[in-house]
Amino acid sequence: FLLLTTSTAVSVLEHSYVEMEDVPKAIVALFAITLMLYEDDYRNLEDDPALLTAVFIFVLASAVLLLNLLIAQLNCSYEFIYKDAVGFARLKRAAVICETLASITPRQWEAFVRSLNLDKPMEFNEGDVGLAGGF
Repeated sequence: FLLLTTSTAVSVLEHSYVEMEDVPKAIVALFAITLMLYEDDYRNLEDDPALLTAVFIFVLASAVLLLNLLIAQLNCSYEFIYKDAVGFARLKRAAVICETLASITPRQWEAFVRSLNLDKPMEFNEGDVGLAGGF
C-alpha cells in the first residue's frame, strides 16, 4: 500500500528523473530503495527537491513500518515461548509431585489429608462460611 501510494504520488510530480516517470518504474525504484539495491545515488535527486522529499518520506515511513512488523513478530514469538515455558514448568512440577508421592507411605498420606481439614467449612470473610474444603 505504501509502495503503491508513494509511487503514484512520485509519478505525478514534475521531475526530470527517468527512473520514476511512471508508476511501474517508480514502484521498482522505490522497492529497490527499500531493499537497499538501488544503484543510483541520491545526489542525482538534488535537482528535484519535491522528488527527494517524497523519497525520503517514503524511506522513513517504510523503515517505521518494517520496524513495527519486527516488533510484532518478536512479541508473538515471546508469547509462544512463554506458553511453552509455563507448560514445561508445570510438567516439571508434576514430575516432582509424582516422585514425592511415590516416596510417601499410605499412613503419611492419610495424616496429611486429615491435617488439611477438607471436611470442615472454610470461612472466607468474617461470618461468610463457604463449602467444605474451600470450594
